[in-house]
Amino acid sequence: MLGLEFFDEHNEVAMLQKPKQAEGFHQIVDFLKSSHIAYTLTVNPTICVEHLRQFWANATIHTEEGTQVIKTKVCDKPLTISGECICIHLRLDDASGVTSFPKEDLFQVLSRMGYEGPTEVFKFFKNIFSPQWRFFVHTLQHCISIKTTGWSEFSSTIAYALVCLATSRKFNFSQMILNDLMSNLDTKSKRFFYVSKVCTRST
Repeated sequence: MLGLEFFDEHNEVAMLQKPKQAEGFHQIVDFLKSSHIAYTLTVNPTICVEHLRQFWANATIHTEEGTQVIKTKVCDKPLTISGECICIHLRLDDASGVTSFPKEDLFQVLSRMGYEGPTEVFKFFKNIFSPQWRFFVHTLQHCISIKTTGWSEFSSTIAYALVCLATSRKFNFSQMILNDLMSNLDTKSKRFFYVSKVCTRST
């Protein structure tokens, strides 16, 4: 392990604190801390640059028993990243969760949450929300998603995840993370680094 360069630019860690000057956000912070994604948002392993390079250099998608997985090597150790692996190591317990549901249900719940954005297209903007819900979305974007659009915009996947969390439905974050990782295998620029946490917990 000597001489390894540490890597700081992986997914952010949520700072779920409650300073007095942010009393209006305490309820959202309490909710996130008690949710099934609390560990995923706050785990902060040591990441090494060379390990990430090896992961992406060796990573390929395979199908095992009808399910897609990522196979790779880090320090000559074979690794298989699957939805089940992510679920276990990030303590998500969401194998039975959903990744989508009818569009009408989605917008109905968003409307009850105070969202007044357009409903004819799947584009969502957090600045339409109250400050508390903006903080909620912002936390999901920074800590648990692959973010490629402008920071004021959030994806339909995050919208589904937000609604599931707000209505006590189980969302399959494990599958979302795996899909995000697989989508980056052909990306030449900065990649989605959530794999850092998964690999660290898998070794």
